[in-house]
Amino acid sequence: ALLLQRYPRLTSQLFIDLSPLIPFLAVSDLMRFPPSLLVNDSVLAAIRDYSPGMRPEQKEALAKRLLAPELFGEVPAWPQELLWAVLPLLPHLPLESFLQLSPHQIQALEDSWPAAGLGPGHARHVLRSLVNQSVQDG
Repeated sequence: ALLLQRYPRLTSQLFIDLSPLIPFLAVSDLMRFPPSLLVNDSVLAAIRDYSPGMRPEQKEALAKRLLAPELFGEVPAWPQELLWAVLPLLPHLPLESFLQLSPHQIQALEDSWPAAGLGPGHARHVLRSLVNQSVQDG
């Protein structure tokens, strides 16, 4: 809470400068990030870089923020670049949102899924999509 109190107008550059602190932010801080930060490629890269040190509840909070339709639209419309940028957060999407990922979106990240740390429901959706795609491909 102190970060956003101290820097109420958190810019993308300031966020990037402070990005080593991401793993130490409270979930409430993460939920209050301005939407303009989350649509910035450099901010997403910083989140990706520091995600290994984040707790699951922090990743869940950021994943939920990604679901705001005004940010990136609906999950099936998310472009491959966004999916790659937020890959460490994808396993933390609510299952009903994760299930909206299309086979094409899942296929585009095929080599990245083994390290993603998927839970059973998420992994089943990925495996089903990849198997169905390989059957269609011949």
